[in-house]
Amino acid sequence: MKKRLLAAAVAAMITLSAASVFAAPAVETNGDIKLHYRWNTSDIPADDDKEGGKFWLRLNVKAQLDDKTDAYLRFAYQKLTGDYVGADFNQEYPNYDKDSATSLDRFGIVYKDKGWTYNVGRQGATIGGVATLFSTEGYMGIRMGAVEGVSITGKSGSTDIKFIGGRLWDDRSANKDKIYALQASYSPAKDLTVGAIVGKYNYADASKDDTNHWAVNTAYTVGKATYLAEYAKSDADKNDTAYVFGATYAFDKKNSAYAFYSRVEANGDMGGWTDFDNNQKGLYLGYDHALDKDTTFSLFYKDMTYISGDKKDKDNTSFRTTVTYKF
Repeated sequence: MKKRLLAAAVAAMITLSAASVFAAPAVETNGDIKLHYRWNTSDIPADDDKEGGKFWLRLNVKAQLDDKTDAYLRFAYQKLTGDYVGADFNQEYPNYDKDSATSLDRFGIVYKDKGWTYNVGRQGATIGGVATLFSTEGYMGIRMGAVEGVSITGKSGSTDIKFIGGRLWDDRSANKDKIYALQASYSPAKDLTVGAIVGKYNYADASKDDTNHWAVNTAYTVGKATYLAEYAKSDADKNDTAYVFGATYAFDKKNSAYAFYSRVEANGDMGGWTDFDNNQKGLYLGYDHALDKDTTFSLFYKDMTYISGDKKDKDNTSFRTTVTYKF
């Protein structure tokens, strides 16, 4: 009897051990849905005045491989209406329609250890205190600035460190630009943050010169307001400067607003991927209202002027409304 009980116990232990080894990893999903409409005006005859709507779904999936390692991927779908304006995907990519795109556009591995996070894979990226230099988090699909590479974030003493390096996701071999950036930020006082960035943008197109970049930024909070500014410069022969300054204000837990002025010259950011408008200057105004803990209603308006080139001194505006539901 004892031998049979011992054999049963051993068999149970083996079964439980095998189950723990081969058990499916814990999977989490989240994402958002955006309903959007915009009205654009332009002094450029080819652009005319246009308007249109947008439906956007982004679904994130994360699987925990072990205590320190996660795998992730993202599915994105966008559909345009009206004049098909405001696409966050590349409308020239042959596998997409002019008015819609579907893409599995993010995937990789995240490893965390001793306060540092390592992300290896295809990912969006933001460089700069207010994303003056480079930002592709708000886009989807191929040819839209996703970085295939590595990002590292962590803290060294009292300084926050971030590095990103890799090539831009593109199906055309001649268009695989590369980007590298290292940024650091430090808080000398409770409500003050200062930062600096160095970076390099390598063009796959041999007719374009690679550019080196540096930037400084700051953020200061007083009461309900936060004031932000960033200044960037490259080693291009001309049109090599970018700067942004402005403020955000939280009226209460549900209502907030922001105002920014930007001037980003053609070679002032990294590859034209600024979160503002490349080769333009002007004003951005925005307002957000939380309808509930998961839903936000947003208004946005910008009034911009081209700085150089064939469109110099031409104006354009955009007024936008968006409802975002996070799940």
